[in-house]
Amino acid sequence: VKPDGIVEVRLVETDDQPADNRMAMVAAPAAAARVLLVGASSITRGVAQALPVKSVDAVTLDEFSTRSTADPAWIDAFDVIVLDGASPPALPPARYLVLGGTAPLEGLNPYGEKSDVSMRSVQATHPLMRFVNLDELGVARAVAYSPASDVETIVEGSDGPLVMTLARAGGQAVVVAFNPLDSNWPFQRGFVNFMANAVEFLAASGREAALPTIAPGDTQPIRLPSGVRSIALVSPAARAQEIDVTDPAQTVVGPLRQAGIWTVRWQEGAEERSRPIAVALQDPREGRVGTLESISLGLETVRGVQGGESARSALWPWLLLAALAVLTLEWLVYLRKV
Repeated sequence: VKPDGIVEVRLVETDDQPADNRMAMVAAPAAAARVLLVGASSITRGVAQALPVKSVDAVTLDEFSTRSTADPAWIDAFDVIVLDGASPPALPPARYLVLGGTAPLEGLNPYGEKSDVSMRSVQATHPLMRFVNLDELGVARAVAYSPASDVETIVEGSDGPLVMTLARAGGQAVVVAFNPLDSNWPFQRGFVNFMANAVEFLAASGREAALPTIAPGDTQPIRLPSGVRSIALVSPAARAQEIDVTDPAQTVVGPLRQAGIWTVRWQEGAEERSRPIAVALQDPREGRVGTLESISLGLETVRGVQGGESARSALWPWLLLAALAVLTLEWLVYLRKV
C-alpha cells in the first residue's frame, strides 16, 4: 500500500506476459462531508449541525443563485447541498438533497400539488431508509411528480412518489416531495435518521471507497472543478499530454492503452491537484500464453499444425523409400549371384 492510496499487488515470478503480473487499485481518501444549506429552516439547520459532518454552511436562495453563477467552482467545495423548500431556476452539477420545492432536475416532471398524503409502500432495504419508520407519517401538502423511468422511487405515497433518487451528468439527487414543515416528520426520530442517511448516501456517491480500475483501451470519465480549463494526463511511462477541458463536469480521458497507474493533474487556484487512474488487464484469457487448435475467421475455420508434427510427417515417407531401395538392391545382388 503506497502513501497516495494506491494498493498494488505484484507476482514475484516472471513469465512471458509481464503485463498481467501487476494489479493496482486506487483507494479514495476518507473525509467527512461538507454540507451547504440553502434556505434552510431552523429545524433542518439544527439537525444538520448535529450530524457527524466536517462543516455546515447556510446561504439564502438568492445568495446561492448569485454565487453559483458568478463562481461555478464555488459549489464544488461542498459534498452535499440541501435545498430546504428552495426552488432555484437552475442547478449546477452536484449532489442535492431536495426537501420540498420544485427542483429543476430533468425527469422529475412536477405537475401540481397533493393534499393529505400518507405513505403506501417503502423500499425498506434501501440505504436511505436505514432505521427510518414512516408508518405514522402524515403529509399535509406535497408536490405531485410524474417521474421518468430512470428515476427510482424509494417511498411511494397514496397519490404519488414521496422520496426519489436520480442520477444526472456530474451529480446525484435525493428528492423529498414535501417540505418537512408541512408534515409531522420533524417530530419523529426517523427524520433525523433519514437526514443522516441522505447525507452519507450522497457524499458516498461523490467519494467512492475505491476508484474504478479499468481495462487497457478503455476511457475514464472524471468530474473536475468548474474552473478547470486544461489537464495533464501522465502515463505510467511518465509521458505527459496536455488536454483542453470543455466541460469540467463531463470530462473523459483516454483511451488509456498501457497498463499501470495513470495520473490526471490540474491547477486549482494556486494548488496543483491530481487523481490516479488504475489500468490493468482484467480478462483472464488475455494473459493466457499458448496456441489454439483452430481460429475462426469469418465463416472459415483455420486449423493449426504444430511444427514438430509437420517435420515428422514429411520425413517418414523418405525413410520408407530408402529402406525399399536397399531391399531392392540386395535382391538384385542376390539374383546375380544365383
